Amino acid sequence: MRLQQYINELFDTKVDIKVKWQDSYSVRYIFTINDKEYMFNAVNDDQKGVWEILFALKGVEGGSEITNTGNATQVFAAVSKCMDMFMKKVKPDAFYFSAKEPSRIKLYKRFSKLFIKKHKNYEVKIYKDKHGNDEFLFMIE
Repeated sequence: MRLQQYINELFDTKVDIKVKWQDSYSVRYIFTINDKEYMFNAVNDDQKGVWEILFALKGVEGGSEITNTGNATQVFAAVSKCMDMFMKKVKPDAFYFSAKEPSRIKLYKRFSKLFIKKHKNYEVKIYKDKHGNDEFLFMIE
């Protein structure tokens, strides 16, 4: 199997994504994998067009706590599907998410490359936030 085909299959999922909340400044999707409920949350707090993306087990404060929950590939495929839904609904000028776990940086870099390949009008900048986490900022060129 070619590597690109394998990567594409990694981000394909049959998980049912449900819209939990959606308005002009926030979007929340939920999905369940192996009896664990996850959330994808996008918020535009400053209402200036820059959205913060968080994903985590539902109920985890601050988002991104998905480490060691099992089925990492399926969870990230569902998150990728949520991103596609978010992009179609919101069409943001800019959004960002952080890699709070060092083990996620490589995965997020791969995701960034695939995202930019799919959404050609975006570019990504990776930098350290004030807490030393890698932050991935996507902007329309």
